[in-house]
Amino acid sequence: MNILVTDTILYGIIGACFAYLLLMYIMQKAKAAGLEKRVKKARAAYEEAKQLQGKEKDKLIDHISMVYGVEQAHYVSMGKLWAGMPMNLLLVARGKASNIKQSVGVDSVTQTWIYTETDKNTGSNRKILEVVLVDNEVNNWNTIS
Repeated sequence: MNILVTDTILYGIIGACFAYLLLMYIMQKAKAAGLEKRVKKARAAYEEAKQLQGKEKDKLIDHISMVYGVEQAHYVSMGKLWAGMPMNLLLVARGKASNIKQSVGVDSVTQTWIYTETDKNTGSNRKILEVVLVDNEVNNWNTIS
């Protein structure tokens, strides 16, 4: 009789543990399914926003073409720089710099725009481009490799 009670308690504990593990498994599967659904929704929203951004950039390039000419609009769309490039076109072509240093002279304002990228392995930033603007126009630039 004593062995029967002990076995019953042991099997009861094993059954409770199994039920607990089964419940945890079901909860994790439900959580993973919900997460997967949210990821799919976020990816769809990202793709939609990316397409909208592309359309808006195309419109902007068309406007730049009308104001500055087809060649300059093409350069901007390719992210290329040229001496005399206005600062607003630099913003469209390359975006805002990671760091901007400014110095004011007697008759001019000089800005150095420093673009960086993050190294995926180390997480550190490294300089990839330095653009010098004088009175809001590109004067020169240096690509760092």
